[in-house]
Amino acid sequence: MNPVHVKILRDGAKLPTYGTAGAAGADLYACIDAAVTIRPGETVFIPTGIALEVP
Repeated sequence: MNPVHVKILRDGAKLPTYGTAGAAGADLYACIDAAVTIRPGETVFIPTGIALEVP
């Protein structure tokens, strides 16, 4: 497995985690100050507060 480099961009950002040992991908976390409502068919940008370098 290739390492993925992560850079924290905002205070309060949470690093990605793997939910289980055999997980196919990592879980990302929203780095937001208030709840966001996403309506059907709507596209919303949700910041994670991190930058990933994809190998």
